[in-house]
Amino acid sequence: MKTELEALGRQRFRVRGEVDADTLRRERNRRARAYAPHVHVKGFRPGHVPLELVARQIGPALDDEARESAARQAIADVLKERSLSLTFDPEIQYGEAGADGTVPFTAEFETLPTLDPKDYLGVEVPDLDLPPVSEDDVEAGLQRLRESAATYQERPADSVAHEGDIATCEVALRDAETGEALGDPRTLRLAVGLADDPLPDIGRELLGMKAGEERSFPRTIPAKDGSGEEVPRKVEASVKVQALMEKVLPALDDDFARRYGGTETLAEWKDRLRAHLENKRQETLREMRADAVVSAILQANPIEVGEETVRRLAAQTESQVKERLMPGLSAEQRDQVPLGIAPERMESFARDRLARNLLLDAIAKHEGVEVAPEDLERKLEELSQELDVPLPRLRAAASPDLLDRLRSQIRHEKTLDMLVRYAVVKPRVVETGTMPPDRAGPPPGTGGGGPADRPDAARPDDNEVTP
Repeated sequence: MKTELEALGRQRFRVRGEVDADTLRRERNRRARAYAPHVHVKGFRPGHVPLELVARQIGPALDDEARESAARQAIADVLKERSLSLTFDPEIQYGEAGADGTVPFTAEFETLPTLDPKDYLGVEVPDLDLPPVSEDDVEAGLQRLRESAATYQERPADSVAHEGDIATCEVALRDAETGEALGDPRTLRLAVGLADDPLPDIGRELLGMKAGEERSFPRTIPAKDGSGEEVPRKVEASVKVQALMEKVLPALDDDFARRYGGTETLAEWKDRLRAHLENKRQETLREMRADAVVSAILQANPIEVGEETVRRLAAQTESQVKERLMPGLSAEQRDQVPLGIAPERMESFARDRLARNLLLDAIAKHEGVEVAPEDLERKLEELSQELDVPLPRLRAAASPDLLDRLRSQIRHEKTLDMLVRYAVVKPRVVETGTMPPDRAGPPPGTGGGGPADRPDAARPDDNEVTP
C-alpha cells in the first residue's frame, strides 16, 4: 500500500494513500473467516461454509469493512513510523476504485505534540501565601450551616413579605394588547426578592405584599412568531399571594453544635472548624504553588495542541461535568441543559489541562517516575473513603481503565512534588482578601465536603476517577 503524510501545521496532518486489490482481498477473507462460525448456509456445518458463500451472505458491508480496516491500518503504520499519536479517530474519505481494484483514500487528523522538556528543575516562583484563618472565616462557616439548617414557618396574616421568605402564589399571564389569557394560572412557590422564574424579577414584585393580596405588572417575554422566529411579547402578569413562609435560623449555641457538629459545645466545634479551615488553607497553598511551578515550566516549554483536539476535549469535559451534576438525566436531556460556562472558557480550560498533563507525562518519563503497588493501594484506600465504598468492593469493581487513570494521577502527583521541591522561591507576594469560600468547604461534622457539595463542583477535574 502507498501512503504519503503531509504536515498542515498546528499538529494537524493529512494522509493520502491507496489500498491495493491484494490487500483488500486478504482483509476481506480474514474478516469472512471471523464471521464464518456465525453464518448458516444449508448443507454446510457452522464454521465450514466456504468464504465466498460467507461473503455473499454478508453482502457489500464486508467489502466496506475490509476497506476501512486496511485504510486504518495504513494510517496506523505511518503514525508508528513517525512516532505520532492520534488525538481522535479521523474520518476517511474514499475515491473511486481503479481498474486494478486499488482504492484511494485521504484522512485528516491531529496528533499529540512530541515533548522534550527542558529547564524544569529549579524554576523561579513567587512564595505565594494566603491570610491565616480568621474568626470571620469561622463565623462565616457556621453561618452557612445555619442557613442550610433553616426551617420555614407561616407568617402571621397581617405580615408583609421580606427578602428570603417563600411565597405560595397564583401566577397568571395575559397578552398586554389583546387581554387573551396565556394558559391557565399556575400555583408556584417563589423566593421573595430573589426569584427570576417564571418572569424576570418576579421575586422583587413580591416584596411588601401580604397573604391574600394581588398585584399586576407588565413584562416582556420571548415568544415564537408564525415562522418560528423568537420575538419579544408584552404581557400583563398577575400575582396573588396565598401564603407567606419566613425563614427561621436555629440558635447558634451548644445544642446547635451537638445536633449538627457532633461536639458537646459550640466552642469545641469552632476549634474543629478552625482546624478544618486551616487544613483547607494549606491544601489551597499547595495547589497554588504547584500551579505556579507548572505555569513557569510551560513558559519555558510552550506546547502547541490542535484546535480540533481542544474543541473535542472541551465537549468531553462539559459532558463529564453535566453527568456528575445531573446524574438523574439521560445524555439527551443533559445535552439540552446549558452548563453556564462560555465555550471559550471551557476550551481554554481544556487547552491548559491538556498541556499540563502532557508536560507532567513527559517529565515523569524523562525522570523515570514510577508508580509502586503500594502507591496504588494507598490511592484506592483514599478513593474508598471519599466514595464511602468498602475497599474490597472497590478493588473488585475497579476496571483496568480506572486503575490506569489512578496510576496516571499518582505519577502526576509524584512529579509535581518533585518539581515543587526543586523550585526556587522568590520573595513572598501576599494575596490580599480572605480565604476563597469555595476552598473553605463545609464545616466538619455535616456529612458534606464531597465534590458535589462544593460551590466549585462545576470545575472539571484533571483526572476523573469514578469507578
